[in-house]
Amino acid sequence: MSSENNLEIATGCPVFVEISDTSEKLKSRIVGHDQQNFVIIACPRSGTCNNKSWQPGANVVIKYVHDGVVIAFQTPILNSIQAPANLLFLAYPREITRQNLRGWKRYQCDFKGWLPVAGNDLVGNVLDISMGGCCISISSETLGAAEIPEPGTAMELTIQHPENNELAKLPATLSNSWVTGNTRKFGVAYQSLTSEQERQVKDLIFVALHI
Repeated sequence: MSSENNLEIATGCPVFVEISDTSEKLKSRIVGHDQQNFVIIACPRSGTCNNKSWQPGANVVIKYVHDGVVIAFQTPILNSIQAPANLLFLAYPREITRQNLRGWKRYQCDFKGWLPVAGNDLVGNVLDISMGGCCISISSETLGAAEIPEPGTAMELTIQHPENNELAKLPATLSNSWVTGNTRKFGVAYQSLTSEQERQVKDLIFVALHI
């Protein structure tokens, strides 16, 4: 973690907005900023800023991913406008936290995924994900009598993005597998991801932040 007060921002970057005193997480995007002065985001919740949640002085928490780093900060609302667009002006944060995804921190999730076992792509649930690998669970009923691959086996893991249904096809090797109840869990490690595949993994982690 770091508390350096230079904010990394890209216009159009998707963000999550958490309203103070609630657990609600709303989607928005960065519209612009003035370094050390203010940050501008599109108003969440149907695009309207005309309600008490967005009054000046109300605190919000902003979270987003920039260049492989999860950035988060809490700050009060300065003002809102409805024309020419519904926008929120936020005070520039005094403290910013950063967590490097390249450290391979695992994030809990529930994504649909497929893993090749005995020549067949078997459907399962991706239970956690990181920039280095993930864990996918497949039911014993789905596995049937299929021969379980050995650790070190090369395979292509597929994960479905839960919002746009994009399929991330990721080269990987099997790290280990174990039985839990009526499922078998597989730990897999990615191998030599392209820049596009890295983007897909980062997008999945971004979704996992608010599950």
